[in-house]
Amino acid sequence: MKSRNKLKDHILSARFTVEEWKQLESLWSSSGLNRGEWCRKVLLQTIASSPDPSAADAISELTVVLAEVLASRTITINLLHTLGRGQGLPAEEVRTLIERADTDKLRRAVDRLQQFRKGSTEHVSKAGK
Repeated sequence: MKSRNKLKDHILSARFTVEEWKQLESLWSSSGLNRGEWCRKVLLQTIASSPDPSAADAISELTVVLAEVLASRTITINLLHTLGRGQGLPAEEVRTLIERADTDKLRRAVDRLQQFRKGSTEHVSKAGK
């Protein structure tokens, strides 16, 4: 017996032209599923593959935060390196350093996230073998 939470009690219907119907019929027939099962599977796959707007917001916020952290890191490392050699930095050089860090920060954040995702994907594919 199915649990109460798993009941499928909502129905979706749609109208199609004769040509659309023939195309769809060909697809579900070749899938080995009946019409209802095939439609449900396709719709649920569409949901699963669609980007979640809240996830996209979280990713873009993460990118901005990472960009700021990377820019701050670049500025800090360059300042400490210069100061560690016993040198000072004129205000104009500090402004140039900040501008350069700000110019590159989003590109660097996106690159870093892509490297992370590639590494995560490689880790998952190796674990699955």
